[in-house]
Amino acid sequence: MIVFGWGSEAKVLGSVGCAQCPNCANEATWQVLESSRRASLYFVPVAKWNRRYFVACPICHYGAELKDREHAESVLAEGRRRSLDRRQVTN
Repeated sequence: MIVFGWGSEAKVLGSVGCAQCPNCANEATWQVLESSRRASLYFVPVAKWNRRYFVACPICHYGAELKDREHAESVLAEGRRRSLDRRQVTN
């Protein structure tokens, strides 16, 4: 018997900072996500395709699609830089 499966998966790549969501009006730390389709054989992932990147509210999942992985990484880097700047101001 061959066990084969497929589906979609979303992985959190990191957080970009606290902001108020225009959709749900909650103040939350927004996340950068990677969404992809995947296939597995005997529960072992064998292929991923259709990777897409988003920045989204963790409460209502409202957000925007990013161009590619490089854009997602630059958004994460900017979020980290802003976080460090805020820490230095408060110290």
